[in-house]
Amino acid sequence: MFKGIVKLSKNGKGSLLVSEDLSFKLSRKELFKVFPGDKVECSVQQDKATIQKIIERNTSEVIGKLKKTNKGWIAESVNNEFHLEIVIKKNTSKKLKNGDFCKIKIKKQPSLKHRPEGYIVEQLIFSNIFEEADEIALQTNLNIKRTFPKIILPEINRILREHNSGNFSSKYKDLTDKNFFTIDGKNAKDFDDAICCEQTSNGYKLLVAIADVSAFVSEGSSLDKVAAERATSIYLNSKVIPMLPKELSNDICSLRPLEKRLTLVCEMILDKDCSLKTFKFSSAIIESKKRFTYDELSNLEKDNIDRHPEFSNDLKKLLEICKKRIEKRKQRLAIDFEMNEYRPEVKKGKLKAFVPVTRYLSHKAVEECMILANISAAKFLKENQISTIFRFHDFPDMDKIISLQKFLQSRGLPISEDFNLSRKSIFDWVQKTSKHKINEILALEILKSMKLAIYSSERSEHFALGLDEYLHFTSPIRRYPDLVVHRCIKQIIHNKKFKSLSKNDLADIAENCSFREREADQISKEADKVLRSRCGQNYIGNKFSGIITGVTEFGVFVKLDQINIEGLCHISSFKNKYYNFNYEMKSLVSRQGTISIGDKMSCIIESVHPYEGKISLIPA
Repeated sequence: MFKGIVKLSKNGKGSLLVSEDLSFKLSRKELFKVFPGDKVECSVQQDKATIQKIIERNTSEVIGKLKKTNKGWIAESVNNEFHLEIVIKKNTSKKLKNGDFCKIKIKKQPSLKHRPEGYIVEQLIFSNIFEEADEIALQTNLNIKRTFPKIILPEINRILREHNSGNFSSKYKDLTDKNFFTIDGKNAKDFDDAICCEQTSNGYKLLVAIADVSAFVSEGSSLDKVAAERATSIYLNSKVIPMLPKELSNDICSLRPLEKRLTLVCEMILDKDCSLKTFKFSSAIIESKKRFTYDELSNLEKDNIDRHPEFSNDLKKLLEICKKRIEKRKQRLAIDFEMNEYRPEVKKGKLKAFVPVTRYLSHKAVEECMILANISAAKFLKENQISTIFRFHDFPDMDKIISLQKFLQSRGLPISEDFNLSRKSIFDWVQKTSKHKINEILALEILKSMKLAIYSSERSEHFALGLDEYLHFTSPIRRYPDLVVHRCIKQIIHNKKFKSLSKNDLADIAENCSFREREADQISKEADKVLRSRCGQNYIGNKFSGIITGVTEFGVFVKLDQINIEGLCHISSFKNKYYNFNYEMKSLVSRQGTISIGDKMSCIIESVHPYEGKISLIPA
């Protein structure tokens, strides 16, 4: 017998997931017994599982789209991985109509004897397309907890009382006279970090102050257990699902301007070339003197700096540090993927296009300061032989790099047949792609060949950054590994005994944090797909030029110019339907010619399925 979680692929095939390395098939008949996410016990013959027992139901509520039938109302979940329609009971409202969205409480779970049944809790009217996209995306993972359990309320009230008393520990140095400032996005509320830059006779003193969440969240407390389980905040277009309650994340932990806050400060001494010479950590009370936004400072040009005379010296030093640290990145052959990010552009209530997000030098300046603090924290804990959680990025697999080499050669890049699998080889390839006319697509293919960065209690190296020791220290409001790191540092600087976490404990925390991070990324991607589909709906029947971004055996993905959304042009819509798929070259090959990534292609948007995030194209 095997215990596992029911999974359903988007093409309707079911499986029992026992572990990341072990799964079994579930027949269509077995899928009538369950919802995706249910925990079950199965018998297994060969590679097929039969459900013997439902251990735990995963679905109590769904958001569904209503449909009227001869026998009454049914609802289809907006999560396209849900395969069963829900029969609506106890509905007397005459206001409902086909296509309405409703929150539905599941009254009767599915079985072979009957379909699932539920009743309408509330009719949903989304205030805008961003809220709609976020709700649909959140339906793809019903394990995400949107509210906090009542058990933590007494703890929150105690924390607020203690904070409001203003009785800070004598272990905190008073650095409120320092010229700390924050730089964040214009809509940010959880300010994790503040920066202070000073000139020294031999270089610079850089202070990075990070919100001291560990001063409020006691290890092993109910609040700590909730934060550990969530592991990360999820940032969507219309909302945030925070790791910590807003009383902490947006208030007493957030480094808001002109308010005294408890922090853990990393003080770093840099030489004139901005090499890291020394560092030390201390608990300190700071007061951020100013909140800047990335847009406000943009590229830290003289005009932007001069608008803030009381910070002009600080910002000039920040600019110098940034430029010199970028050179250091190049010297250590860090792999940088300069790819565009896109944001939705709304005009007159309609989503008209996705436009490139400008990445300013102010973004890079903050990033370099945070990387320096993360490096210092990793070195500090290693030097003191304290077990912790690192940010590990492994070397890529050789077979993927060989495939990547052949693909890049097929696109005309001058890459030698003989190469050593090293950071320098990949660094050189990235440099060569940056000058290519389809550089963004080629850079994406290089990125796909890399392994994912994960959290680890054992390995500390980071391949892409070119570092032997690295971890996350700078965002404890929104990342649980950073909170663990803070506790480890304070254990040393205050001789404070936290609960001693074993290697196994740390390994379990690291695994959960990596898993939750991937979940959050996937939900963000699902919301983005819905928005792009909504954009595509405004242009059904319109013709666009585009560029092929992906090739499969069943067709090609095309990114449409001007609106920057991607759709699938299925091979069945091609005049010539007989192609051979070349995996290494990522091409479709026929006697008439070859279709490859990077080729230009004109397409018409034929249809859009927004709740599935699908845009169907046909050749123009």
